[in-house]
Amino acid sequence: MASGLSTSERDGQPPRELRRPGDSSFEPAGETIHRFDNLSDTQPATFIAFYLLTGDQPLIQPIQ
Repeated sequence: MASGLSTSERDGQPPRELRRPGDSSFEPAGETIHRFDNLSDTQPATFIAFYLLTGDQPLIQPIQ
Protein backbone atom coordinates (compact mmCIF):
# COMPACT_ATOMS: atom_id res chain seq x y z
CA MET A 1 0.00 0.00 0.00
CA ALA A 2 1.15 3.52 -0.63
CA SER A 3 0.28 7.10 0.17
CA GLY A 4 1.60 10.09 -1.72
CA LEU A 5 2.33 10.15 -5.45
CA SER A 6 4.61 7.38 -6.66
CA THR A 7 5.20 5.10 -9.64
CA SER A 8 6.29 1.53 -10.09
CA GLU A 9 7.48 -0.22 -13.23
CA ARG A 10 7.63 -3.99 -13.58
CA ASP A 11 9.65 -5.78 -16.24
CA GLY A 12 7.81 -5.58 -19.56
CA GLN A 13 4.98 -3.44 -18.16
CA PRO A 14 4.27 0.29 -18.52
CA PRO A 15 4.84 2.47 -15.42
CA ARG A 16 1.88 2.49 -13.02
CA GLU A 17 1.14 5.53 -10.88
CA LEU A 18 -0.08 5.16 -7.31
CA ARG A 19 -2.06 8.34 -6.58
CA ARG A 20 -4.39 7.68 -3.63
CA PRO A 21 -3.82 6.37 -0.12
CA GLY A 22 -4.33 2.62 -0.22
CA ASP A 23 -3.34 2.18 -3.87
CA SER A 24 -1.35 -1.02 -4.23
CA SER A 25 1.31 -2.55 -6.43
CA PHE A 26 2.15 -6.23 -6.88
CA GLU A 27 5.71 -7.44 -7.44
CA PRO A 28 5.78 -11.12 -8.46
CA ALA A 29 8.65 -13.27 -7.21
CA GLY A 30 11.55 -13.44 -9.64
CA GLU A 31 10.43 -10.41 -11.66
CA THR A 32 12.64 -7.34 -12.07
CA ILE A 33 11.20 -4.08 -10.75
CA HIS A 34 12.83 -1.27 -12.72
CA ARG A 35 11.60 1.58 -10.56
CA PHE A 36 9.51 2.37 -7.53
CA ASP A 37 9.83 6.12 -7.08
CA ASN A 38 8.28 9.04 -5.24
CA LEU A 39 7.09 11.43 -7.97
CA SER A 40 6.74 14.47 -5.70
CA ASP A 41 9.56 16.93 -5.05
CA THR A 42 7.78 18.27 -1.96
CA GLN A 43 5.59 15.53 -0.43
CA PRO A 44 6.79 12.31 1.20
CA ALA A 45 5.55 8.91 0.07
CA THR A 46 4.90 6.08 2.52
CA PHE A 47 4.96 2.40 1.58
CA ILE A 48 3.79 -0.64 3.53
CA ALA A 49 5.27 -3.87 2.16
CA PHE A 50 4.23 -7.47 2.74
CA TYR A 51 6.83 -10.08 1.77
CA LEU A 52 5.71 -13.69 1.31
CA LEU A 53 8.89 -15.70 1.84
CA THR A 54 9.63 -19.39 2.01
CA GLY A 55 12.67 -20.24 4.11
CA ASP A 56 15.91 -18.22 4.07
CA GLN A 57 15.16 -15.79 1.24
CA PRO A 58 16.50 -12.22 1.30
CA LEU A 59 13.82 -9.51 1.34
CA ILE A 60 15.40 -7.61 -1.57
CA GLN A 61 18.02 -8.64 -4.11
CA PRO A 62 19.81 -5.66 -5.66
CA ILE A 63 20.53 -5.77 -9.40
CA GLN A 64 24.27 -5.83 -9.97
